[in-house]
Amino acid sequence: KQTSDAVAVASLGLLLSSLSAWGTPALKANPMRSLLSPTRLISALNFSVLCLTLAFQCPAMPCPYTMDLWSYRGSTSTSFVSREQCVYLEAQAGGWTLSKRSTPMSIFSHCFGLMKTTGSYNAQMFWRLALFLSVLLQRLLINIFFENLEGHLHRERQRLKKRGRWYIKQVSALREVQLTAWDTKRQVLLSKLQRLITQHDAFRAIWDGRRKAFSQSEERERLLANRVEDLCLMSGIGRHKVEGVLDEFDSSASAALGRFRQTAYGDSMAEEGLAGDDDVAVASSALSSSSEGANDQAHSERLQQIVDRRLLEYLEHHVLRMKRMISAEEEANAKHRLLEACRS
Repeated sequence: KQTSDAVAVASLGLLLSSLSAWGTPALKANPMRSLLSPTRLISALNFSVLCLTLAFQCPAMPCPYTMDLWSYRGSTSTSFVSREQCVYLEAQAGGWTLSKRSTPMSIFSHCFGLMKTTGSYNAQMFWRLALFLSVLLQRLLINIFFENLEGHLHRERQRLKKRGRWYIKQVSALREVQLTAWDTKRQVLLSKLQRLITQHDAFRAIWDGRRKAFSQSEERERLLANRVEDLCLMSGIGRHKVEGVLDEFDSSASAALGRFRQTAYGDSMAEEGLAGDDDVAVASSALSSSSEGANDQAHSERLQQIVDRRLLEYLEHHVLRMKRMISAEEEANAKHRLLEACRS
């Protein structure tokens, strides 16, 4: 006759619950916890059954069946017998059945499937032990996997949040730099157009004789304004920033221009000292003065082109810092390096 007990029914219920959780994990609020909850209950059930089985094997636990003891005073019934005697009484009772030797402990043992065993181990005992250990190991491995996965998902979630905030700030900075550059170029072009109109009116006034020709100071101001506007259009940086940095780079380059003039004038003075005739000296002085002026102007123009290239390179580093691509320290180092290059 096939029988069952509460442990088997509970195991079957947990098996069905585990299969249901594994079949529909996406329907739960937390899929991982829904997958782990049946294994946690199975481990608790196995541990409880193991503790009950070990406790039931203790001599202090009474046997589910009674045994008659005969003495000169008569017969008495007792449930505190050895394991071998209890196993014998269970075999005489016919397994999981109630008889006249049954006690209230028999109902408890029948409900939970507990029975006394001898000291010898059989294949069934090893099978139960292996099943318990496998479930326990599965529980431990799933816990380790869940902790690692949960930690990885938490770190990934934090990384994505940080990346999202960084992306918004970066895009905002890029768009701000781009819009500022467009507005700067627009303002510079309008200013350049207005200045060209004013210059055209001045040319007409000179042609009509209503004003004098441009002076050297006005020519220098016009050339400087053209230079600043060209740098603003090429870099997209405002006029105030470009003018301030241009003064620093021109000051650094003036030392190189001074060394060039000192070297050129020193050579010309040495040549004039070697000339003996006065007429020859005057002629050579005039020729050397004209050639020195041409060389000086050519060197100044070449030096100005070099300074403009260095300045544009620095302004590129300034734009990168505004875009949050480099730090202020890196920008300062680039500026110092370019200023040293202008001085040399």
